[in-house]
Amino acid sequence: MTLQQPLHRTLPEELDTPRLRLRRARVADAENVFVTYARDPEVARFVLFRPDQTLQDIQDFLEKADHAWNSGSAATWAMTLKPERELIGMVDLRLEREANLGFVLARAYWNRGLTTEAVRAVITCAFQQPDIRCVWAICEVNNAASARVMEKAGMIREGRLERHLVFPNLGEEPRAVYRYGIVREEWKT
Repeated sequence: MTLQQPLHRTLPEELDTPRLRLRRARVADAENVFVTYARDPEVARFVLFRPDQTLQDIQDFLEKADHAWNSGSAATWAMTLKPERELIGMVDLRLEREANLGFVLARAYWNRGLTTEAVRAVITCAFQQPDIRCVWAICEVNNAASARVMEKAGMIREGRLERHLVFPNLGEEPRAVYRYGIVREEWKT
């Protein structure tokens, strides 16, 4: 039996949308992440990090993200507003045969369509990789805002997975999630 070699991909370090510049996240962003959204319990409610994380925790995450980018297995972009380039969130894409998408946005920028704009740009980028056939993401079933982002971005709710994932800010028991996805043939840029 032969082990399959991981695919190495080259993703753009910057993506532009009408209101945003998504740029490769860097360790130097840690303090902005820490101050802007990482300690906000409302932002952290439905994600996998706790709002009591330290600046070092964020630096460690960004170092891992940088390593994953260099290996071609994932891409993490800092979401910045134009023209100021103020960091307001992150979008990441973990790449295998399918692409798994995640996102977070500072509360001060909620309900403006910015995350949907960023997600659409990242999905388009994913489908520029010839071997990526599907982009998917999950959200806890009570996270209506993230579900709406994915729907507005063109993703389709594919199903509900019971007791799928522990969300540390909601308790210790695995919780149900909705899985959203879009395949290349259905994607409209």
